Amino acid sequence: LGYSFVLHALGALLGGTAVTLTIAVLVAVPDDEVAAVYASGCFATISFIAVGARLGLPTSATHGMIGGLAGAGLAAGGVHAVNWGGFDGIHPVGVVGALAVLVLSPVVGLVAGWASRRVAVRALSRGTRRMLGPVRGGIWVSAGAVALSDGTNDGQKAMGVAATTLLATGAIDSFEIPPSVRWSVALVFALGTVVGGGRVVRRVGR
Repeated sequence: LGYSFVLHALGALLGGTAVTLTIAVLVAVPDDEVAAVYASGCFATISFIAVGARLGLPTSATHGMIGGLAGAGLAAGGVHAVNWGGFDGIHPVGVVGALAVLVLSPVVGLVAGWASRRVAVRALSRGTRRMLGPVRGGIWVSAGAVALSDGTNDGQKAMGVAATTLLATGAIDSFEIPPSVRWSVALVFALGTVVGGGRVVRRVGR
């Protein structure tokens, strides 16, 4: 748990701003409505994840947040309040671009997982018990990489919500992630990962 906590927190602290900017431009509503729209989107995301965790189903905060923000934007300002986007060349933008990547990523993961297993089976077909140590080490490294990337990606979503709301309410003068926001998100995100999701962990592990 401590290993997961540290790496999730580090991912959130060291991550860039690409995902943050995507979240910040998903909806376009007047400044006095930003807080309500983003709060509604976050509530929808939290509800989606909570139900999934309760059922032991692996869920995506990205799916929940994009859907929640798009729905809140529609309710607040209609169709034109949502940045539907698409693709700018090969770069995905807006809701459509993000959803396209979400559809594509499991397919890429499936192919990569299949290929990795094929390579591992061939490489270890004549392995002995002496290989157990390096294999266990590889599991720890790969699990750590997943925790780090999860913190980097999902942490930025919460930072995007916070920074956009702070800018709209005049608390900050330009779009940026204040250190207090980055540290708060890193701590809460890491704690949530460690404390919750036991049923999901068991479901994925089995």
